[in-house]
Amino acid sequence: MNKRGVSLISVIITIIVIIVLASISFNASNTIDEASKGKALQELSEVKKGMLTVRSINAKSGIDESTLNKGFIKVKVENPPDNFVSYDNDTPTGYVIDLSVIDYNKLKTGQGYSNVSSGDTITFNETDVYVYDAALKVFYAKSGRYVDGYDTDDDNGSVRLNGPTVQVAVRDDGTLEIAVTPAYGGRILSVLVDGKKAATSDGTNFEYVVKDKYSCTIIATEEDGASTTKVVKVKTDNSGNNGDTDISTPKIISYVCNYKEGSAEVSVIAQDKKAKIVSYAVTVGEDSVPSSDSWVDIAEPANSYTTKFTVTENGVYTVWIKNNFGRIGNASKNIRVILNVIYKYDANGGESIDIVETTQRVPCNTFVSLTPRVSRSHYEFLGWNTKMTAQEPLTVYNIGTENDVVLYPIFRPKIKLPKPTLAQSSYTYNGKTQTLQLNSFDSSLFTITENTMVDAGSKTAVVTIINKDRYEWVDGTDDVWTYTWTIDKKKVSAEWEATRLFTYNGNPQAPSVSITSGVDGETLSIERTSEIDAGDYVSTATLTGITGGRAKLSNYELQNTTVSYRIQNADMNGSIKITGTNEFGKTLTVDTSGIVPTGCTLKYQWYSSLKDGVSGGMAISGATSNTYTLPKNMVGKYVYVLVTASKKNYNTKVFVDNTDDENNGSAITICVHTWQDATCTTPKTCTKCGTTEGYALGHNFSAATCTAPKKCARCGITEGTALGHAWKDATCTTPKTCTRCGITEGNALGHSYNPATCVLPKTCSRCGATTGSPNGHTWGAWTSDGTSGSTTHYRVCSVCNEKQTESHTFGTSSVIKEATCTEDGVSRRVCSVCNANEDTSITKLGHNWATVWSVTQTQHWHDCKNSGCTAKTAIANHTYGSWSSNGSSTHIRTCTVCGQSQSASHTYGSYTITKAPTCIETGTQTRTCTACGREDTQTIAANGHTWGDWTGSSSTDEHVRYCSVCHQQDTQAHSWGDYWIVTKATCVSTGTKRRQCSICSATQDATIEKTDHTYSTAWSSSATQHWHACTVAGCTAKTNIVSHTWGSYSVTTAATCTEEGSQTGYCTVCNRKDTQTIAALGHNFSTLWSKSSSTHWHECTRGCGATSGGASHTYGSYTVTKSPTCIETGTQTRTCTTCGRVDTQTIAAKGHTWGSWTGSSSTSEHVRYCSVCHQQDTAAHTYSTAWSSDTSQHWHACTATGCTAKSSVGSHSVNNSTNTCYTCKRKGPFSTSN
Repeated sequence: MNKRGVSLISVIITIIVIIVLASISFNASNTIDEASKGKALQELSEVKKGMLTVRSINAKSGIDESTLNKGFIKVKVENPPDNFVSYDNDTPTGYVIDLSVIDYNKLKTGQGYSNVSSGDTITFNETDVYVYDAALKVFYAKSGRYVDGYDTDDDNGSVRLNGPTVQVAVRDDGTLEIAVTPAYGGRILSVLVDGKKAATSDGTNFEYVVKDKYSCTIIATEEDGASTTKVVKVKTDNSGNNGDTDISTPKIISYVCNYKEGSAEVSVIAQDKKAKIVSYAVTVGEDSVPSSDSWVDIAEPANSYTTKFTVTENGVYTVWIKNNFGRIGNASKNIRVILNVIYKYDANGGESIDIVETTQRVPCNTFVSLTPRVSRSHYEFLGWNTKMTAQEPLTVYNIGTENDVVLYPIFRPKIKLPKPTLAQSSYTYNGKTQTLQLNSFDSSLFTITENTMVDAGSKTAVVTIINKDRYEWVDGTDDVWTYTWTIDKKKVSAEWEATRLFTYNGNPQAPSVSITSGVDGETLSIERTSEIDAGDYVSTATLTGITGGRAKLSNYELQNTTVSYRIQNADMNGSIKITGTNEFGKTLTVDTSGIVPTGCTLKYQWYSSLKDGVSGGMAISGATSNTYTLPKNMVGKYVYVLVTASKKNYNTKVFVDNTDDENNGSAITICVHTWQDATCTTPKTCTKCGTTEGYALGHNFSAATCTAPKKCARCGITEGTALGHAWKDATCTTPKTCTRCGITEGNALGHSYNPATCVLPKTCSRCGATTGSPNGHTWGAWTSDGTSGSTTHYRVCSVCNEKQTESHTFGTSSVIKEATCTEDGVSRRVCSVCNANEDTSITKLGHNWATVWSVTQTQHWHDCKNSGCTAKTAIANHTYGSWSSNGSSTHIRTCTVCGQSQSASHTYGSYTITKAPTCIETGTQTRTCTACGREDTQTIAANGHTWGDWTGSSSTDEHVRYCSVCHQQDTQAHSWGDYWIVTKATCVSTGTKRRQCSICSATQDATIEKTDHTYSTAWSSSATQHWHACTVAGCTAKTNIVSHTWGSYSVTTAATCTEEGSQTGYCTVCNRKDTQTIAALGHNFSTLWSKSSSTHWHECTRGCGATSGGASHTYGSYTVTKSPTCIETGTQTRTCTTCGRVDTQTIAAKGHTWGSWTGSSSTSEHVRYCSVCHQQDTAAHTYSTAWSSDTSQHWHACTATGCTAKSSVGSHSVNNSTNTCYTCKRKGPFSTSN
């Protein structure tokens, strides 16, 4: 079976042959060859033993259908004999055993099992299969008979395997009573005793009287020719004692319990080979016997009988059987269908158990989890004292028919573990996951939660013992242990630029600030406050955003957040511009649009000056607006204006401009002529006052043309008319043209061409000019002249009908129809000009048969070799010869006519074992191809040893096992596993370790030496030293005790002039933090004086605002540093004798010391001079309206003191009647008469 083969057929055949030989091989005393019979019976006995062993092993693995019958194939038995004992009540079933499961190396592979599967139907008298029934008796399905006789228990005779059953009883008188039972239901033909026929009355019971013989031979023959030979001792000696008898006690040969859930289906097979079994009884109890009314009669007495009953309660069940001679046999079995499992948990120190009922009644064949747990303070529960309860993991057991079980718990002390301690409780945010560091933390022993953080904050980590059954804390508890730890915010410092002074620009300003996170992947954003207006301020920085990484501002703390700075006034710029005419009576305007910034508050002051410039002038009283109208007295003077601009956040600035840009620095006049050039008809003229100068220029005419009259080149005025054109007529190539000016009109006439012909080009009918080429002929297609055998073709011009004839131009001939074996072909040549055809015939070819055969799988023939011809000849089927081997996978045969080969896979029969494998040696099997006779041999792998379990103890170095087939011994050194700690060694005490052989489970203990101190990798420290401490509880050992190595200190709180600061440093080895006080700095007053307009003082250079030595200035006398002049102010200074502050005052300008005005009527103004600076001052004469006069004249006198200028001087015109002047009203006397 399972492709490895089942050896049962060969075994049975072999046994039959052996028994047959044994039954006919008599020695001189008519005895059987005991050695041969013994060997045969031994082999069959081993097979039977193997079957029982397999079923026994299967039963212990769990009584279910598939497990019980592991190694068996269950089959249905069709038309079984009447005495067939089935495994089932409803359907006759048996088993075909897979002998490979038994590993019985003496058996050979049988034929006929390879296609049998579980559930198949085995039909008697058809299939070559051996089947076991419920009594483990063998049926040979092919003959429909039991293979019997291999289990005889006595040596009274031998039984042929295929003969009837012979039972003999010897009476005291030597009469033999012979009962013969047909093996297969056939008629008993005869019973011979020492060759003589015994008498019978019913065909099955015979009698024969034997006298004076010690033994006789009985041969019973069945109708089908089968016979049984039996040798019987009649008398043991001459004393007359009886000899052999077949009257015996019936036996129970099989007592099988098939366990269900809470019950057992019992099947008992009884057998009596020498008598009929006629009744049976069943009793319960060890000493019970059946009563007379408890016997059950068997309807059809037989040599073998099977009884079945169901057991639901535990007890000793005895089955009794009785044969027809009144002999009684029995067999007992203690059947248990209920298992009592009793837990004695408190008998071995257990304190509590997790089940209420400590006794469990478990029905048989029920899968139960026997896994209650027991607790005991400070001890680990390892399990129960038997295999009924698993230690780990929990296992389900099938209790089968085990006895009641009392279980005791097994404990071992829990291992004490020190509680981990904090290696570091405070961390600083770094953007990465940070893990709490604990001393004495072993991840194989503990779990920890809340022990990782990324962001700043705090957590409480929880440490839990993983296996509380095995471990507890040193204080005997196993509760969780908590640790509070933090991640501090990362301190970052704002980085300010150095600039502290800014100039107002209308935008918010402050020192720029930047920030660096110091954490990879995280970028901080920072902002600071700013101001627009000028003034003194403090800018404050704040963190406003973060990108990348965790992106949480809550992980940072900003330091250095403020800085002081100043915004000063901005300077104004730009310019002003005086616009307007620099003339008397005109208004000048100041354009201030060029002042930057706009929106300023403006103050105006106009000045006059006798010289060109923007200083030294005199303020014009009342001239304080943006416009100024020039009065008459400003004629001949210069004017400028000062504009004072002021605005918040800007320094006040004075802008100045004069009339220089507009008037080239000229003095104010009555009219500053603006001349317009003279034209052809007008002289040069002032555009302001109309004054003319010189003469008009006159016209400058050019000559008239065909299209224009005379025209002045200066002013463009015309005179007369145009001359007109003098035209010349147009030609084919030129347009109409003026002979005077060359201008053209219209286009050239162009040629008037007659159309071109086949032989002439286009020609102008006007001038005879030609163009292009003749058209040439337009020939039609070439056409054959159509006559048979024609050799020419022609074409005609479609325009002028001219005809052209030429000979055909034939190309190379080509075949247009191939000649075949049966038809002529055709070749053709074509005129390359007109496509005319000329055909020629090709003679047919006839068949050209190949000498080589063409073939298919079934036929051969000769093909015609001519291209395209499919004709065949000599078509016939192949005539194949015999098959011959062509290798391991195929054979070949060849057609005797054409030589075509045909190959096919070998058609092998079944394998036959030629050498059976053993535990250590391989076997062989062969098979033969039914077509070509090739023999294929394969190796059968050695069966290998069937090793039993390893056994051994810690007192030996090795364990041992035995092969259940060949009994070979195998030894092996213990395969010790890793030690586990029973008692943990410390630096204070030794420990114990244990290891177990992974194969035989033997254990071995060893001592663990005291350990070295387990120094923590984390530093412990005091104020002055650090060290590594031993982590073992109760051990105070230290190592690496060293004084701290302090690194650089960083200021955490800066000291001020009046307050202490602090600085922090860390040990570069153990990272212990040390904080020191920084003494207050005290004031550091500058040696330089700070000053205001009234006082001076020394200021603390640290910016705390403290001052020292404040006092009012102590000035000396003023010293003139610039003397004032007539028109310019002067300055005088004095210096503080303490701080050196210079105080400057302005000395007012002295003003001019003018002399008297002088002037005459010959000028328009009078003049005076400053007696100090000699500056000239001129002014227009201001004539009085009153007349001044003497005796001869009157005039208007200049009102300026000292000026003698006169105006309107004239002689008196006297009214003689009144003696007064008509003009000035003076009364005479007059020096002259008028």
